[in-house]
Amino acid sequence: MMRMINKVKSSAALLFALLICVLPAASILASCGGNSTSLVYTGGTLMTGKVGVEYNAFVGTASGTDAITYSVKEGTALPKGLAMDSDGFITGTPIAKTSGNSFTVVAMSGKNSAEADFVIAVEEGTLTYSDMELKVAKNTAFEESIAAATGAAGIVYAIKSDGTSLPDGITLSGNGLLSGMIAEAGEILLTVTASAPDCASADATVTITVSEPWLSFEPAALQNATEGSYYTGSVAVAKDGTGQVPSVDVSYRIDPASALPDGLVLSEEGMIHGTPTEAGIYSFTVLASADGFTSAQAYFSLRVNPGLGLVVTEGKITFTDDELNPTEANTNYSGAISANTSNRQTVTFEITSGDLPEGITFYSNGTLSGKANQTGDFAFTVTASAPGCESVTKTYTLSVLVSLIYKGVNYSGDASKDLFVGESCSVDLATAALPAGFEDTHTVITYEAKSGIPEGMTLSENGVLSGTPAKSARLAQITVIASAEGFSSKSAIFTFHIEDAAVSGVTCFEAEYTDLRGKAGAGYSGSAQEAGLIDSVPEVIASRSKNGKDCERVGGGFYIPYTYGQMTFEFLFESDKAVSGASLSVYLDSEIAAAFSIDPSEFDVRVNGNSLDYGSVNIENSSGQLEEFLKYTLGSVDLVNGRNTIVIELLANDNNDGNSYCPAIDALELENLNGATLSWRPALYNLPSFTQN
Repeated sequence: MMRMINKVKSSAALLFALLICVLPAASILASCGGNSTSLVYTGGTLMTGKVGVEYNAFVGTASGTDAITYSVKEGTALPKGLAMDSDGFITGTPIAKTSGNSFTVVAMSGKNSAEADFVIAVEEGTLTYSDMELKVAKNTAFEESIAAATGAAGIVYAIKSDGTSLPDGITLSGNGLLSGMIAEAGEILLTVTASAPDCASADATVTITVSEPWLSFEPAALQNATEGSYYTGSVAVAKDGTGQVPSVDVSYRIDPASALPDGLVLSEEGMIHGTPTEAGIYSFTVLASADGFTSAQAYFSLRVNPGLGLVVTEGKITFTDDELNPTEANTNYSGAISANTSNRQTVTFEITSGDLPEGITFYSNGTLSGKANQTGDFAFTVTASAPGCESVTKTYTLSVLVSLIYKGVNYSGDASKDLFVGESCSVDLATAALPAGFEDTHTVITYEAKSGIPEGMTLSENGVLSGTPAKSARLAQITVIASAEGFSSKSAIFTFHIEDAAVSGVTCFEAEYTDLRGKAGAGYSGSAQEAGLIDSVPEVIASRSKNGKDCERVGGGFYIPYTYGQMTFEFLFESDKAVSGASLSVYLDSEIAAAFSIDPSEFDVRVNGNSLDYGSVNIENSSGQLEEFLKYTLGSVDLVNGRNTIVIELLANDNNDGNSYCPAIDALELENLNGATLSWRPALYNLPSFTQN
């Protein structure tokens, strides 16, 4: 509708322009020769936006012709998170607060253009975070997300500094993952704060109930039974409520205060079976129990339909299935043999030769259920019978397998498990085990790599990964298959982080080559994470390196611009001798449309744990967009012989009209080294095209 109105206004303006061509020259708005027109365009203050809330506005209001396109004038910019299309519609979700972001829109029609200035203010966002309740088992590892706050992107979670604290052994990650193990039963109350750049933080009370491990028992729908016909139905759906034990040996029984329909019984394995004698709808309670777990109960309902009362006529029985699916030993199994009759009579089944594996029960309606405690192929013959039909037989085979136990491990987040390019290493992946009941068979387990072996490494038959990695990788996933005679093979995926080889003679350390694992910052359309923090624009001059050593400053260099809110960069390097009075500089640029300064309370620099008091630094770029990363010398620092650590922590500040913002960072530079040689491991895997020479 808005576009239609604009078109009508534009047409009226064009007609007016044609009419005034007959007036004296002093009243002419545009030349009457050719197709020249005059665009009329007026700016103004648009509606206020809010951080984290979808925004819509329209600036396509120029008049004078029908074919008008719109663009933001170079050198001006919309508030972060917003974009404008060629029709003049501004949409998006603001990510930063501003008291009044001014920008210029250019309206174009052929060779004619007009400009209008607009202002959009973005107010602080509001987070919503409600109280939560969690239930965990004592002495059981758990992972539970409490990341339920809404209202912005890049929300960070932390324990509120009001005296409450996490119990020993529990951690809360910034992305809201609560994990660990609690030794004592009871109730724990935590106050958690959700925060995001330019948003009012929100608190929630997280109540953690710690109890003995429990069973989760949710009732499942039972198939209808028929009066006078054999019936089976399973209630064996209880499982470990903590989610940590994949298979629990659960026993089932009917609550003494309720009862099954006459003619039916419940096995300890959870199978209802028998021949119901009376139609109706029956409700009953089933109790589930397992060693080491709190018992549970569930309510079930079973409909028993009236018998069909069909007249028995001559018919024929036909088996409808070909084979049974194999089962794992000591694992719940449910299968069925079925047959149809041409006279619609009920078929009953009986095993007339052969044997089932121990632990599997065969019911007269063809149901097989239980846990096999033997392995191998078990052949048996089934005879199917029905009134008015000649009995028929068929032989089936149930294969009982037993698989090795083999679980993969993600080592990529554990720095102590990192592998290194150019360094010999050895890692034992032989962690497969025999299942319960087979531990004493002296079976030999062998290992084979199916995919993902890093270049320069091999996996031995006994499961040792060894060699010298040739290429770095943020995530190297290795698929390994464990095998043993008489057991089903099992595959597992192991994930490693492979650091690049050390580079010697470094003086300029690129921010994009620091370890970005687990780091997140505010991006234009949400939260940029890890390698997604890195940016490169041809027009922006920054340092560029393909080996972490020789850095040229060119358009299209790499840098990290998503520095709204708190971020930390660690530069780890070695020095072959101690140095006093080395000069430390950083390369910074800004997207703030005003000059501003930073100091250690906003841009904290720590050298080997000691904060550097550099006073303040004035950021010179005030164009409102990144242009060139300039060198800012912070002062003199001392280095030790061996491992050195320089940490740059971007802290919350009020530089951008009250917005939380720190300058974009390109690199760190050390000079006046008095002959010392510095070396480090650049994370070249952050930029896969920049492989190490």
